[in-house]
Amino acid sequence: MPAPAPTTLWPLRAVLAGAVVGPLALFVLGAWQTRVQLYDQAEENIRRQTALLEEHAEQTLQSVQLVIEQANQRIFGMSWDQIRTSKPLWDDLTRLVRQGAEVDAIFILDRAGQGALTTRAFPSPGVDFSQRDYFIAQRDQDAGAFLSDAYMGLISRHPIFNMSMRRRTSTGEFDGVVGVSLSGYFEKYYGSVVLPGDGAAVRLVRSDGEVLASFPPSQGPLDAPAAALTGTDGIFHSASGGRGGRLVGYKYLDFVPAYVTFSLSEASLREAWYRALWPWAILAALGATALFGSTWVALRRVHREAAGAALLQTTYANLIQEEKRREQAEKALFETRKLEALGQLTGGVAHDFNNLLQVLAGNLEIVERRIHDERARRAIAAGRRTVERGRHLVQKLLTFARRQPLKYEVFDVNEHLQAVRDLLVQSAPGVAVTLAPGSDIWPVESDPQQLDLAILNLVVNARDATAGRDGTIRIETANVELSGEPDDLRGSFVAVTVRDNGSGMPPDVLQRVWEPFFTTKPAGKGTGLGLSMVYGFAHQSGGGVAIDSQPDRGTAVTIFLPKGAPVQSYDDPSVTPGDDERAPKSAGLAS
Repeated sequence: MPAPAPTTLWPLRAVLAGAVVGPLALFVLGAWQTRVQLYDQAEENIRRQTALLEEHAEQTLQSVQLVIEQANQRIFGMSWDQIRTSKPLWDDLTRLVRQGAEVDAIFILDRAGQGALTTRAFPSPGVDFSQRDYFIAQRDQDAGAFLSDAYMGLISRHPIFNMSMRRRTSTGEFDGVVGVSLSGYFEKYYGSVVLPGDGAAVRLVRSDGEVLASFPPSQGPLDAPAAALTGTDGIFHSASGGRGGRLVGYKYLDFVPAYVTFSLSEASLREAWYRALWPWAILAALGATALFGSTWVALRRVHREAAGAALLQTTYANLIQEEKRREQAEKALFETRKLEALGQLTGGVAHDFNNLLQVLAGNLEIVERRIHDERARRAIAAGRRTVERGRHLVQKLLTFARRQPLKYEVFDVNEHLQAVRDLLVQSAPGVAVTLAPGSDIWPVESDPQQLDLAILNLVVNARDATAGRDGTIRIETANVELSGEPDDLRGSFVAVTVRDNGSGMPPDVLQRVWEPFFTTKPAGKGTGLGLSMVYGFAHQSGGGVAIDSQPDRGTAVTIFLPKGAPVQSYDDPSVTPGDDERAPKSAGLAS
């Protein structure tokens, strides 16, 4: 082949150089943008988590203070001999401890710092606490709700910290200390917040730097710069922690002189960045290889320029398609992790909310026993009904968080839907509700009552979506074999679909339908927990859920329940409930 003319070689050699420099520059730019985006997302995550942790700490410590005030009221007017020897008093305080998961023990110290009463043992062993920081602080002045150092308990022999308040005489003078010991509650909650492998750490820190609770437990010093902890919240870089330190967010508590921190290790952020660089590196390498190869071919065979350009265009199109598939996969993974994290936080909030309801219910019960005025008793009864409504709300939150225990049974979905057909029809007046059962439907293993509630929620949503239209709701069942979609489900499932011809949903609403408390209904028309409960029930049953909706074309929600096998009855003396591997191990409502 004759050598190309010099005027032809120069632009081709420039293109060869550009084939390397261009993709390299694209990789550097993409790497920098990815790093900036990753750190922006990390800071946003830190701010969101510290706000949630601050709210949890405020509510928990306020509950603890309420316990201390109740104990202080219970011993009002009692002598120290009565406090030391009264078994009814010890029984009352022990019941008060059992009402809250965060309270480990209640203790009472006399004016000399001697242990007059502790719910850990009766009678009190009478240990000397006069050198503890919280006793000295309350003895010297009224320190209010005081958080002690973290230390090894003299009686419990476990790591604890205390909240204490001053006991006064009738003339307002110092008359001992009433306090509560907290052991392990915050660590357990923080362990539920931190996702495995994400490099996160949580602390509860007193304003003077004393660490009261942390997860993971083995953390180094905070190592905050001198000007870092300013204002009520913020983010700073701590050089401690090794391999680049940590990115730390903090938020002060309004209730007590303390703050919470949520931090991510620089090492975990770098590892996430390196993982995110792989698509850019592959894109740059493939682009450089394609450009360099095609240009080299063009340099050697100028007469084949058209074929080289076509090859380059095909390679570029394949890269774009691959990038789109990667973005779709990352988006699906992000949504799944977001709902998992939201479920953990929702479960924690529901747990704490339930604790508050229990304290409120207990106090209403105490007040009801002591008040005989009929109008006041009616007001107390109304308050107790409100507490019950709050507990129903907690049940829905726990279903979304997959902490509501299910009662598994093997049953026929078609027969079950026929049994509740009248209830479904009555829940959607003015709308044509029809059942379309499939043939030879497999039995499923799930909780039939929770399935009733899920389908009823879907029918009520469909009823509202068809308002003002000639509404129809169709409930279908079918056997399906899944191989990864939806929710990465694989195997044999029974699909239960609730389909309507309502208004449908736009894409931006469809992306958030599973989130708790998200609703498009007017104020007072819905809690936003219906679809969240359906999502939690389906996944806790070992299945999944899918939704298909378009504006003005209706909505179809499908629940996938795993195919059930016959379960051996517990009437068989050779079988115990522990033999059933499918028995749910949910924590249920907190005690």
